[in-house]
Parts: sequence; structure tokens; C-alpha cells
Amino acid sequence: MSLAAHLDAHQLVDELRKDPGRRKEERIWTDNLSGSVAPYSTRYASREEIPKFKIPEKGAPAEAVRRMLRDDLDLDGIPNLNMA
Repeated sequence: MSLAAHLDAHQLVDELRKDPGRRKEERIWTDNLSGSVAPYSTRYASREEIPKFKIPEKGAPAEAVRRMLRDDLDLDGIPNLNMA
């Protein structure tokens, strides 16, 4: 049986984002980000929700979109990183 059958990754990420009991330094994002910090490092560590299956109403910074596309293509193109 696969892990995906036992664990809902989207539910886990939602719970981590909503948990007020976590210490500030353990949170996925903080309120005092500087302008030099990238708006995206991974889909799960982004400050705002990144839709997976639809185009958002509001645009995203070009650098964030470029990084997301590069990361997704990297996983598709490198067999060692693919878990399939």
C-alpha cells in the first residue's frame, strides 16, 4: 500500500499553515520579510497559496513563476529525483 493512500499531503500543509501554537521561528513564513527574499522557494513554503490546478486571478512575480516551472521540470527530467 502506498503512503498516498494513508496521508493527504494537502491536508497536512493546510494544518501546518493554520497551527497558531507553533513558535514564530518554526513557521513557514514570517511577517517581516525583506525585499531581497524570493517570494517562492517551494510550493509548500510560499507565503500565499499557490493554486496547483487553476490559473489565479491575480498575477505572480515573474521570478516566482520561473522558479516554479524550473522546479517542476527538474523533477520530470531527472529520473533519480522521480519517485515513480
